[in-house]
Amino acid sequence: MGNADNIKGNSVREKIKTGVEDAKLSYELATIIRDLDVGFDFDKIKVEMPDISEVTEFLKSMQFYKFIKNINSILKSFNPDAEEVIRQTAAPSVPAAQPQMQLGLFSQTVQAEINKNDTLNITSKLITDTTDFVELCENLPKQKIIALNVKYNFSNAVENEIIGFSFAFGDLYSADGDFVKKDGDGETLSYYIPIKHDSAVKLDKNVILNGLKPILENPEIKKTVFNYKDTCNVLRSANINLNGVVFDIELASYIQNPARKHDIEIQSFENLNHSIYQFAEPDDIKKLKLTLENSNIDNVKNSICDETATILELTAFWSEKLNREELKILRDIELPISVVLADMEHNGVSIDTNYLKELSDSMDLSLKKLEKEIYELAGCEFNINSPKQVGEVLFDKLGLKTKKRKKSTGAEVLEELAEENEIARLILEYRKYAKLKSTYTDALPELISPKDNRIHTSFNQAVTTTGRLSSSNPNLQNIPARTEEGNKIRAAFVPKDRENSVILSADYSQIELRLLAHISGDKHLIEAFNNDIDVHTLTASKVFGVPIEEVTKDMRYKSKAVNFGIIYGQSKYGLAKAIGITNNEAEEFINKYFETYPGIKLYMVSTVELAEKNGYVETVFGRRRYLKELESPNMMIREFAKRAAINQPIQGTAADLMKYAMIDCYRKFKENNVKSKIILQVHDEIVIETYKSELDLVKQLVKEAMELNQPLSVPLKIDINTGETWKE
Repeated sequence: MGNADNIKGNSVREKIKTGVEDAKLSYELATIIRDLDVGFDFDKIKVEMPDISEVTEFLKSMQFYKFIKNINSILKSFNPDAEEVIRQTAAPSVPAAQPQMQLGLFSQTVQAEINKNDTLNITSKLITDTTDFVELCENLPKQKIIALNVKYNFSNAVENEIIGFSFAFGDLYSADGDFVKKDGDGETLSYYIPIKHDSAVKLDKNVILNGLKPILENPEIKKTVFNYKDTCNVLRSANINLNGVVFDIELASYIQNPARKHDIEIQSFENLNHSIYQFAEPDDIKKLKLTLENSNIDNVKNSICDETATILELTAFWSEKLNREELKILRDIELPISVVLADMEHNGVSIDTNYLKELSDSMDLSLKKLEKEIYELAGCEFNINSPKQVGEVLFDKLGLKTKKRKKSTGAEVLEELAEENEIARLILEYRKYAKLKSTYTDALPELISPKDNRIHTSFNQAVTTTGRLSSSNPNLQNIPARTEEGNKIRAAFVPKDRENSVILSADYSQIELRLLAHISGDKHLIEAFNNDIDVHTLTASKVFGVPIEEVTKDMRYKSKAVNFGIIYGQSKYGLAKAIGITNNEAEEFINKYFETYPGIKLYMVSTVELAEKNGYVETVFGRRRYLKELESPNMMIREFAKRAAINQPIQGTAADLMKYAMIDCYRKFKENNVKSKIILQVHDEIVIETYKSELDLVKQLVKEAMELNQPLSVPLKIDINTGETWKE
């Protein structure tokens, strides 16, 4: 400290001179005492091997399968100097892969634990000459059931290419309704027929397709697959109409527990303790850009044959694991709807690109106008698409206040601010137009296939927890419903032959409320639907205590909100916010509602109790949804699970009814040689591109199909509309 006066910088010199005591204290606190007797036992800190069984079970239960698969490369960073060893594969008949780093006992033991009790006995063979191919084609029809595994590149239903075919069978299964694994260690024979490989000896593609076509099209030759829908469309592109599929392990896994992941690798880990052989190490695939087409053909053959044998093994597993109702869902709903969806994807939809361009330009003008207004209110220019910059303007510059603890710029916060602040309302408006423009008006024309000038969305059959379908690339189920902007986008969807065709839309009327009446058994709600009384008006009449003819528009609006809110377990706070009343008023409204419909209250209470007891709820058809969240220590998570328990039997049953209707509609079209095509399914609506000459017949067939012989205690009502566009 004696040299402090010699420091040139005034600021630093003064800080040193005035901070002497602080510096001494900091020195004392930072000094490590090295002569203190702490009585530490170093033997107790030895690293010991954990219980591998518990570790692997935990990894599997948390679905950390990528971690398990990549465990060697993940642990490599902790032991970069390890010696190289040959990594053993799961399948005995598969040769060892390339040398890998020795990463210690933990890595090896985890891999061994995953493969414990692995009983797959696979013999794989590459088919590259005519004699072997002919022998395989003669052998396949003799089997009780064969696993079919088509490897392909897939953009959409009409743009795809086959990489190769794989088949597996063995003396392990009998097909007598169910597929049962016989006792003993039977051998599974698995074959791979390459079509598109850079350096492999291959048979002529046409020879392969012509040889397999009668086998794949024969409904008497039973087949099990993974992803029936996409397999149908890939083979259709090769002029093969797939028949005889009696099992799909992806759909079986989805039916058993929709919340889990359903990849073959994951199913194999979870249910068979089997690690499917990889054609290359994950690091090499990424670094060397390896694909099935450019990798070592022997490794590819071993990997795909292992995968196909696993499909066969999982078929036996799920056939035994699924209960009677779940097997019925697979056979009567999910497998038939796969064919319907494959056709819908292949049919595609036509859009009016000129109209979309005009709509996009119009939205662009709206965005520029909103941008200018927002800048004027803010007093500066900023990036409206940046949450950070929006937050700085709203909270720091303009000083707006929110009830939320965290000053986010999410929709919920902006909606709260928009009640009193014009700038927040304009930002919400801006975001709405920006999303519609980027998601639809700009994006849809880019997704038109050059093969037929139509858009081919993908319908996702094994994604939602409720059993509903979803769509992607593009997501056509997310177009805003019953809004001005959504209708403008729907107006872009038109028939391909606009002179001779129209768009027909068939929509279930209040399907979820009707199902609530059926499932809850509430006599007042059932009576309303059976007598074709407007249920919202009836609810308003009973809750507000006025005759039906005196129900006002506002009364009906509030009753409609609670009718639909009840289905989703809406709280008094949610209802209050939705219809602009106080929490106490909302609570009173809900209490009167339950007095009016006591069966609904009983249903809600008993369903939650049953879910807490069993851990799941079911649809009318036995489709289950497991709700582990009911055991969560977090109250918000538990409350969400309770709402899901109340809603799932209703929404899930609605999804099943829609699938039954689509299947029956598809069948009726086939039986009546109808040329009109189902092109979309959105929520409770089926959209059909209909020839004008068939319009009356199509209306009749669709109505009959969607009514499903009226299976509920209340009637299913269908609204049918037609027009030159989807909007109309």
